[in-house]
Amino acid sequence: MNSTTPGRRYSGLTEASTCPGTATFSAKSYRNFEPAANLPYALWRFRVDALIFDFDGVIVDSEPAHLAGFSEALRPMGIELTKEQYCARYLGFDDYECFAVALRDHGKDFTQEQINQMVAHKTSVLKRKLAESILPVPGVVELIRAAATAEVPLAICSGALREEIEIGAETIGVRELFSVVIAAEDVHHSKPDPEGYRIIPQRLTEATGKPVASEHCLAIEDSPMGITAARGAGMKVLGLSTTYRPEELIDADRIVKDFSQVTLESLRELVT
Repeated sequence: MNSTTPGRRYSGLTEASTCPGTATFSAKSYRNFEPAANLPYALWRFRVDALIFDFDGVIVDSEPAHLAGFSEALRPMGIELTKEQYCARYLGFDDYECFAVALRDHGKDFTQEQINQMVAHKTSVLKRKLAESILPVPGVVELIRAAATAEVPLAICSGALREEIEIGAETIGVRELFSVVIAAEDVHHSKPDPEGYRIIPQRLTEATGKPVASEHCLAIEDSPMGITAARGAGMKVLGLSTTYRPEELIDADRIVKDFSQVTLESLRELVT
């Protein structure tokens, strides 16, 4: 895919703009404009009901900690998990499915109790790693705070366990800005199933008192499975190539290398 692909936006460029990070306003935008005390939300409410973030690889740079946890828990089963294997095969699954798939891939028999024990082992490793050091993905905190200031409802949809999300989001100082968090415990089917994303609009409507429709939501994802899940729920998707190569994220509506290429105005253009 390249920047001339019809219907796609890449690296901050759109068919209507040749300047990275800029936005254009159509005649429809001006027709919909109404003066209001809160100017950012007055503009946003006609185009975007909510921003929904994946967590690992989008909000926090925690994938190395997850890999360490999975590796330590699988090692007693005689399985050595490399970074390449993790990214190519297992990233995007929730913890339970990741262990089940990895064990099947290596011809190992297992019980649900063994899976539960491995998840507990992995979680203890992850919590230790997160406590030692956790960093936000560059630029994401600024984007989250700008959206919150503009009164854009915010949610997290992740395959991580709730405790992991809470620790990470609290550590980087953004937890209170999210009205809804959907974690692994909240769904029966993990990504690429859209179940988590389908839950969020109603939860956000209840939490904020503002109507939220899937077709007016924008998801930010860093994996093919996450993109498939969000699109399956009828949402637009920004693909962030922090974990996968851009060519692996081609189902996203726009792909960027990092958040330096993203502004609220450029995101608004994706949801039409």
